[in-house]
Amino acid sequence: MVGQQQQHHNSNSSCQPTSTSSMPGNTKSSSPSNNNIPGNRCVWCRKCQVKLNFVLPTAEGKKEFCTCDCLLHFRNVYNDKQNPCVLCPNCDCLVRTPSTEPQVKLQVQGKTLEFCCAGCLDEYKQKHNIGVQKASPHVAAKKKQDNSFQNGEFKWQEYLSRTNGTPAPSSCFKQHSTPPSNEFTKDMKLEAVDPRNTTSMCIATVIASIGPRMRLRLDGSDNSNDFWRMVDSNEIQPVGTCQDKQVLLQPPLGFIMNASSWPKFLLKTLHGATMAPKEFFKPEPPTPRFNLFKIGHKLEAVDRKNPHLICVATVGGVDRDNIHVTFDGWRGAFDYWCKYDSRDIFPVGWCDNCNHPLQPPGNKLPLVSTPSPPAAAPQISSSCSASSESAPSQDSSTSTPVPPYTVTLHLHAYCDCGPYLDKIKLRSSPTIIGPSNIQEVYNQFVQILKQSAVSKQQVEKLLLVQGSEILEQGDFWSEILNIIDRFKLCVNLVNDKPIEEEEEGGRPTRASGKSKECSKCGGGRNGEVGLRPGVKRKIAKVKREEPEPPVKIEQPANPPPPKKPAPAKIVGDPKDWDVEQVIVNITGVDKSMNAYADLFRTHQIDGRAMLLLNSEVMMRYMGLKLGPALKIINIISKYKTKSSSKNGGSSNGIS
Repeated sequence: MVGQQQQHHNSNSSCQPTSTSSMPGNTKSSSPSNNNIPGNRCVWCRKCQVKLNFVLPTAEGKKEFCTCDCLLHFRNVYNDKQNPCVLCPNCDCLVRTPSTEPQVKLQVQGKTLEFCCAGCLDEYKQKHNIGVQKASPHVAAKKKQDNSFQNGEFKWQEYLSRTNGTPAPSSCFKQHSTPPSNEFTKDMKLEAVDPRNTTSMCIATVIASIGPRMRLRLDGSDNSNDFWRMVDSNEIQPVGTCQDKQVLLQPPLGFIMNASSWPKFLLKTLHGATMAPKEFFKPEPPTPRFNLFKIGHKLEAVDRKNPHLICVATVGGVDRDNIHVTFDGWRGAFDYWCKYDSRDIFPVGWCDNCNHPLQPPGNKLPLVSTPSPPAAAPQISSSCSASSESAPSQDSSTSTPVPPYTVTLHLHAYCDCGPYLDKIKLRSSPTIIGPSNIQEVYNQFVQILKQSAVSKQQVEKLLLVQGSEILEQGDFWSEILNIIDRFKLCVNLVNDKPIEEEEEGGRPTRASGKSKECSKCGGGRNGEVGLRPGVKRKIAKVKREEPEPPVKIEQPANPPPPKKPAPAKIVGDPKDWDVEQVIVNITGVDKSMNAYADLFRTHQIDGRAMLLLNSEVMMRYMGLKLGPALKIINIISKYKTKSSSKNGGSSNGIS
């Protein structure tokens, strides 16, 4: 859409300003000296906004804008080499002084600096001690220390000491403790998942590599869709893997040629090409069992708007399986929510260990140890421009308190319970704890351990942490893992998700003849826990009894019809749903739609965007096939109908 708007603006000569009087933000009222609205300033129109959502990378750094039009206007002027633009050295805004006003200039060391307004000139003088009283040695030393991080002289130990930061433990990340070696070379061929259509496997070429990361380009697409992958990613594989699995290689989304020419194009592409050897592909690292991140943890993270960069970042929020990545020293336009097991986040020192460049903190915001509170996770708006006037500033004294984080524990009581717990007592305990807040769930879990203890004194010694000390999500899951280790329990005995599908109402059902055994210890409902290696089991002599004849159960002549699943409840107006609520409500109607949940997150489909979807958009831009697209359209149409009827007071769900 941005590309279409750019063509429109370039084709219309009136859109590129020819005189300063016709440009937005030229009047005195838009000048920073007269605009006292708190917030960030748009580079083009100089209006202050609470949040600037549009970013343009330039040679002088990233420029931020309030609307798409401002970005396109600036780009036109910035790319005009005949009339080079002048940027204010204080605020980075474009200098566009009307002819009716005097120009604001300053001579510094033989150079003439031009400013957008008198206010910026005064601020620049104060920052650089021009015409003001000399700063104290303490202030000067602190300013030099701030600049040292932004000039590339970045050291983690020094930075953590200054900000009182805590690095996130390496156990939080889905990364190998030792970064894998990258043996791929330029122009090698491999198979990769299309990032814009995750159901398709395509042929890709290695364009460049930095450390263990590779820049890939799908054959048949242009350089605008290049993407980066780790050498140990599960989304890349050697050429020929699809053929061995009898899976067809697909053309990439936006294939530059006719789709019918794909087979011939594929043969021509692979003929004489260098295939990446199988041993170059590294195994994927294990996924952490739980989200152990805490707010304030320091890490290194990929800038998704400039994915070749890895920057200094902080965990600004934690919400179940998601974390909010905030970039130190930059405004919120670059922050994002991601899964805790994302491959785009790395522990402190990872770049140094694998010779990957690390971007130091920016200079847009002061460096502080405590990050600002993030937006709700992951609440993403579908509108093109942000309206700051509609979002009033919230006072900390009157803000709505954040609801406590809730967890659920599932106990697989037929797993190996170790030497300190009695398996019979444990099996009589509830198999589901929660959902409730961390404090309550942990206290109930500790109570179950004490009730199932072989020796209560021994169990109390092993419980080193009391429930009152568990305050954060990361602390909770860390202590659960420690308990599993100290009590010598099977790793599947305690989990955040149910292991078996046959559980009903928190108790195991014995209706099914067979049940799934634990993959770790072999424990199941219809048998004892599997033997550990090297342990001999004593077999007691049991008197055999004749089996009782099976009892015949008479079935009624007319069995009752199967129960229909409960209708999905509509919570609030669909247009007010965030991305996660859209996913929950769509998958609640059709479980098979779970396969496309990540697509909805990638394309940021919230309630308003959902109501605007049609089959053509989903097939062309989201990469969905016709069948799933029609299913989703059918679900959305039902929600539209039920929502309107609910507003009329006649219905509350989808049957």
